[in-house]
Amino acid sequence: MMSEKINFTVTIGEMDRHDLEGWDSLVDKFGSGFQKSSLINVFQENWKGVFEPMHISLRQDNKIIAAIPAYLYDSCPRLDYYRSKVSPVFEERILLSQDLLGWYGYPVAENETVSKIAMKEFCKVAEDHNAVAMLSGIDGRDKSLIKSLKDMGFYISLFHTLMVRGVNGNVIDPTSDLPKRKRNRVRNHINNSLKAGISYSEMKREELSIVSELIVRIIREDRVSEEVLPKGVVEGILTDENCKVLVSRNEKNEPIGVKVFLMNGDKAYGWLSGHYRESLKKYRQSHYLYEQGIKMAINEGMSEIQAGRSPYEVKLTHGYKPTPLFCAIKGPQSLEQHEKCIGWVDSLAERHREMFMDTFEQDYWDGISGILEEVSI
Repeated sequence: MMSEKINFTVTIGEMDRHDLEGWDSLVDKFGSGFQKSSLINVFQENWKGVFEPMHISLRQDNKIIAAIPAYLYDSCPRLDYYRSKVSPVFEERILLSQDLLGWYGYPVAENETVSKIAMKEFCKVAEDHNAVAMLSGIDGRDKSLIKSLKDMGFYISLFHTLMVRGVNGNVIDPTSDLPKRKRNRVRNHINNSLKAGISYSEMKREELSIVSELIVRIIREDRVSEEVLPKGVVEGILTDENCKVLVSRNEKNEPIGVKVFLMNGDKAYGWLSGHYRESLKKYRQSHYLYEQGIKMAINEGMSEIQAGRSPYEVKLTHGYKPTPLFCAIKGPQSLEQHEKCIGWVDSLAERHREMFMDTFEQDYWDGISGILEEVSI
């Protein structure tokens, strides 16, 4: 489906309808690695659920200047999980920017003007398909985007918490910029790992099956449906050219842990991970791979490394700090639909606060309120 609007050409639909090279070039400069075309295709080919790709790109003079990965969802294991966490269940059809496996969903654009044009197209697609328009992951530090979306009629609410760490230039000892107590704790874990005979290297192609199993088995052990993270998606991510896969090994050179990093621009995104839990006490491979990931980010010249949405203690120990992830949602059909959207995402925000209220300092929660007040001015 294509249409002309002023001097922009708008393309909507499957990735093969778009200029993939131009799309990825735009993402390199202005987006996150989750928005790369190769990973979008991995997701579409292996994800469970009922959805239709509705990716949007704007071209001017045959150059892509804005893009929004988007899916029109009727159902999906991750989305249905969030929809069921309120009463009554939120049942609206949703046009979602990006998927919920990655943690960023926002327009990728050369500037604010074309970003707004792309978002208007996004809202139009939602309205045409009787769906709610939703962006599920907006970094709280991007206040200009949050304010722009609010001015467009989107309701802004806390969605999750992202764990972020700046990286310094000390590749020999990344713990040097940590507070003393955390520094000593990390060094103790790493020393124990080394004494146990641990090592690491990047994944070898022939290890794909055993390494993917390390990731999927965690979900299985936690009695979560494997549809939440299908093995086909895991294997596609592990072999994607934008990912670095670090594998920890015991003294027999056997894989015992894995951490996947998605690289884009000046950021490294610590994404999927897995390990043999029964060997954690001896090898501390989770701590070891967090340390190696930080060293890798320094070596690659990155300014920041991220560690996803779950604020596990290991992340806090290694110096990761919380930053809010917001969602923006809009019910374009009616005021009633829009109010349902507000009720849903506010319930999710409250649930998140209750789960992690004691995990973070009060300053973090006050900062969230401050951001929302600032963008309302």
